[in-house]
Amino acid sequence: MTNRYALADYQITVSLPDEINARMIARNAGLGNMTSLTIGGPGEGEGKYGSFVGSITAKRNKELWTTEGDPTGSWVHSKNLDRTGSVEVELTQVSDQTIQLAYLCDAYESVQDAVGGLHIEIKNIASGEKVVDAIDCYINKLPDLPLKDTASRLTWTFTCGRVMFYI
Repeated sequence: MTNRYALADYQITVSLPDEINARMIARNAGLGNMTSLTIGGPGEGEGKYGSFVGSITAKRNKELWTTEGDPTGSWVHSKNLDRTGSVEVELTQVSDQTIQLAYLCDAYESVQDAVGGLHIEIKNIASGEKVVDAIDCYINKLPDLPLKDTASRLTWTFTCGRVMFYI
């Protein structure tokens, strides 16, 4: 068996709550109805090359098991079922998704009510398998915007209530 890997095989789908979708439609008519945002894969559409993704990282905040010893030589293994974590995606700043994510931040900043978080799925589109499922996610902050002689990559970090791995 030959193992292979390509970042282009992975795609992120960010599903928006209805309230945020309505807010984005009202404030940014040019984006239209966006119930979800797709990032990654082999390209952004017919005739376009690449998807401007530099990396995708999903992680949990805490270790499942930790071990603490004491001076007498005994130890205790402690289990932690904290499944909070984050999903990070690095995008070249000229990507259309960079604009969409900035509008998404604006939509969350402009609501006064408690609005549900985003649902993030990372799939291997070559195999069709779900790799990561993250619920109740919010963008931490707008990334810094370096303007210089070449396009930069911006890291978008989502804080997540639960991150599950299916690898």
